Amino acid sequence: MSSLVDNNLPASGENYVVPIIVGDKQLGSDEHSEPVTSPDSSKIVHRYHSATAEDTSDAISAAQKALPLWRSTAPKQRRDIFLRAADIMETRRAELEGYMRTETAAPEPWVNFNLTTTIDLIRHAAALAFKANVGSAPVTDSPDSRGALVLAEPYGVVVGIAPWNAPYILGTRAALFPLAAGNTVILKGSELSPRCMWAIGSVLLEAGVPAGAINVLYSKPATAEAVTKQLVASPYVRKINFTGSERVGRLLGKLAGEYLKPLLLELGGKASAIVWSDANLDMAAQKCAVGAFFNAGQTCMATERVIVHRDVRAAFEEKLVAATKAIFGGVQDNSGDGAAVLIQPAAAKKVHGLVEDAIARGARVSGADTYTVPSLPGRVVPTIVTGITSDMDLYRTESFGPVVGIIEISTEDEALQIANDTEYGLSAAVFTEDLRRGLRMARGIQSGAVHINSMTVHDEMALPHGGIKSSGYGRFNVDLSEWTQTKTITYPIYIWNVDVRQQTNNGSRCEQSEPAEVEHTPAVNQLLRRGLFLGRVVDTGTGGTLGLADLGRSLGRSRPLDQLLVGREQDENGVGHDRKAQAGSEKRQLAGSSTKRAPGRNVNIAVGKRCGDSHGRVHDLAAIKHVLPLAQHELRGRLEEARDEICREAQVATRRRGAEDDGGGLGNANRRRRRDRRGVSVRHGENSCAVVVVKRDINVGVDVVFR
Repeated sequence: MSSLVDNNLPASGENYVVPIIVGDKQLGSDEHSEPVTSPDSSKIVHRYHSATAEDTSDAISAAQKALPLWRSTAPKQRRDIFLRAADIMETRRAELEGYMRTETAAPEPWVNFNLTTTIDLIRHAAALAFKANVGSAPVTDSPDSRGALVLAEPYGVVVGIAPWNAPYILGTRAALFPLAAGNTVILKGSELSPRCMWAIGSVLLEAGVPAGAINVLYSKPATAEAVTKQLVASPYVRKINFTGSERVGRLLGKLAGEYLKPLLLELGGKASAIVWSDANLDMAAQKCAVGAFFNAGQTCMATERVIVHRDVRAAFEEKLVAATKAIFGGVQDNSGDGAAVLIQPAAAKKVHGLVEDAIARGARVSGADTYTVPSLPGRVVPTIVTGITSDMDLYRTESFGPVVGIIEISTEDEALQIANDTEYGLSAAVFTEDLRRGLRMARGIQSGAVHINSMTVHDEMALPHGGIKSSGYGRFNVDLSEWTQTKTITYPIYIWNVDVRQQTNNGSRCEQSEPAEVEHTPAVNQLLRRGLFLGRVVDTGTGGTLGLADLGRSLGRSRPLDQLLVGREQDENGVGHDRKAQAGSEKRQLAGSSTKRAPGRNVNIAVGKRCGDSHGRVHDLAAIKHVLPLAQHELRGRLEEARDEICREAQVATRRRGAEDDGGGLGNANRRRRRDRRGVSVRHGENSCAVVVVKRDINVGVDVVFR
């Protein structure tokens, strides 16, 4: 592993090496350092540690090692950590603003917007932590016999790759939402803004995110592809999110496809704003100016094309020029005042080339004689180009700079055709005073978002954000569904055929036979689906009853509600005695003679069996178990309601059976005749009722206890 950061190095200046964060270490060395150059002054402001293959491997290991601890943290704990992170970022705001200005030369409004939005984003993620792993219990095709749970679980190690243009917003988003869902993260930040990316990790660690749950890497362009491939190829990395160019997104898509890794991509854009004839032109001009030139047009949602109705094109163009000069200034001389600073000279060169190509093909620049600053090759004047046609590069190519083209149209169909004539589909806007028209056109635009009477640069935490077509797939914000995967669990609502396995006097075991059928009323079924262990069996030959307890333990389970009920058995005088049935295969003593039930006969509770005793009598047991993990305090209120309903149904059934009875006494014949009928009997207690469902010559008792 690389050497630790040299604490003797200055905390700033061209010799300072911005460290990577790997587990509980911050690592940096001159040997692997690369320079960071200011876009404004073209001077080296500091250096960064470019991650090696060893560093990358260590980051993956650290993230995997931290996963069990982090995914097991309670939502409340994650929420509290994130809220502390928001407070820490606010406290360190001046420090973080300085990093962003130094590395990206961003204007002050954009820097302030980044920090404010990021702090809000962290608080939003804190609220989402409670919704991270919420599952569901859908109804199955067999709701009376089979239940289902759908769990939402974190993927594991997630790699987030974030760009430089909005480093705090996009870097935090790439890491924080996966963290909120219980994943651990490797944040691969841009080499153009490494100190901003380091600051994100620093804030999260200071707030209490465990070491290894957040790791931060950056790499020089020459090794970026190798480091990225190493991350994607790792079997521990389970998902990747990337915000950046369409070109890199395509390469990453191929790589992820090779290793079958899911991706969330937010890529480039070529956002159009449609200005209709009835639009408020002053508002539309102001929104389009800000949308086109905010942060020098270096945003994926920037307004690149304004499609204007021919009736208002001239008036709108004039207002757009005026709004641009009022908000962003203008070039007075070659000093560059009012010109936008782009991240690198190559970016400015690209914009110059697009404008030159448009002019050569018949377009013109509105409101300015020049769009370049010869003495400052990294700067571009905010440029409005009128008369754009489909044969110009500016019509289709994302400029990612301070230039916008105006296209004239006369019909809605024409406007929609041009708006959709692009490989991108991230954001768009419609300006009109007719909401019906606005909604109609919004539906017709192929884009991940369309904003009516607002600029294309629009991203709220409460709204899904992402594109279609070559602008990517997947959605940030709103919830954490992108950062969890589902697991389906099905289970039996009833465990049938849990019967008595009995030993005769000579120790021989009973043979297995077919299970008994059991009838249940709707109310009984409702209760049984709610998590109790229930079961009784009545020996119709002797009138004795066998109790069942703690089926959960006999099934190899242990739960707070795995406590079953008191059984009943009759002695030779017909007196019933309550007794606590024991768990598992514990032996029980049954009263009676050798021809009925000899004292000392051993009875074992077994699962899935049915057997007869030495006299051929069959002892059947029906037990029902629901494994839905409900807490006991959640059950009590529901069980009390079900108890009342069960007992009411049982009383009705009892009265019905009594009316059908011939009024005979309590002799054995009548008892036997009653047992031969189907029906329900009930015994009430202060906190319990016992329901006996009669089917043919088998009484299956269901004891319900409410503690």
